[in-house]
Amino acid sequence: MIKETEENFVKKFIRKDKRDRVLFELCSVKKCGNAVQRIFYELDEKYSIISDNRTDDEMFFKAAYKFINKNDSCYVIADCNDDGKILPIKTACANMAQTAGVYYIICDNKVVLAKEEVCYGAPCKKLLFREN
Repeated sequence: MIKETEENFVKKFIRKDKRDRVLFELCSVKKCGNAVQRIFYELDEKYSIISDNRTDDEMFFKAAYKFINKNDSCYVIADCNDDGKILPIKTACANMAQTAGVYYIICDNKVVLAKEEVCYGAPCKKLLFREN
């Protein structure tokens, strides 16, 4: 876990009324799993470019690549082995498409790709962009 990256993510993309709680839970060994699961529903929708379950992975990543460089690296928060890792964006996107759990890709603290846990049907995906 890179604490500074996660703090910046929370401060920029989580709704203001939920930030303190999410930060507390992300830093807690016991509560971190809960935070990772709930973050998807705490994201600030005013930065959302895509937010639906109808967009297939190919179209979703194609839209995301308009805001990020495919050759850069990113930070991942997830409920799998990728959690807390810095990965090439292409690898993170491929892993996001393959995993059934929640997955967040944070690129330069400007772009977030988020996918909720698969329960029934296609998972909802969100693409968030914030310039400053």
